Amino acid sequence: MKSTMQKQRGLSLIELMVSLVVGMIVIAGSIMMFGPISRSTSDALRSSKLNTDLQTAVDVMANELRRAGYVSNVGAVPPVVQVTDDGACVLYAYQEPGVGAVTWGGFAFENNALTMIQGQIAQPADCTVGQAWTDPALFTVTAVVFSCTDGGRAIEIELQGQVGAGVNLPRKGVGSKTYLRNTTCVTV
Repeated sequence: MKSTMQKQRGLSLIELMVSLVVGMIVIAGSIMMFGPISRSTSDALRSSKLNTDLQTAVDVMANELRRAGYVSNVGAVPPVVQVTDDGACVLYAYQEPGVGAVTWGGFAFENNALTMIQGQIAQPADCTVGQAWTDPALFTVTAVVFSCTDGGRAIEIELQGQVGAGVNLPRKGVGSKTYLRNTTCVTV
């Protein structure tokens, strides 16, 4: 007598459930690994952007300070670059080509940001007349130090900062030594 039962084909219910559980474990592990990798990539991008922003700020300040002391009148005495005792402010002046008046400018560290002084006809009495130049929402300036070096022929700029509030990344710092072309640096 022939058996009416035919050989089983396909998966049993238990085999199907075991494979679903194994698949869910693999997917859960992948998702758990994605979070830290994504966070690490985001931190690396923020750190890189901070370095770029700080270096750009130092480069702009160095370029401005290189112009310091330029006067178009032959024989005129160029104004000196002035750095405050605490190193938090630098004032400089130059004469725009074709313009008779000397224009004063400067940079200062105030309220966790850089401030920029521009276009002052008279020498500013202090560094509080500047406009905020950096955005604390993007990065916070934690320290700025200007110092006269090489017998007053150069100025060193040290700038430290960190990514905006609420991000737990280490502080970064950049610096530059800028040689003055037309004048000297004094500490006041």
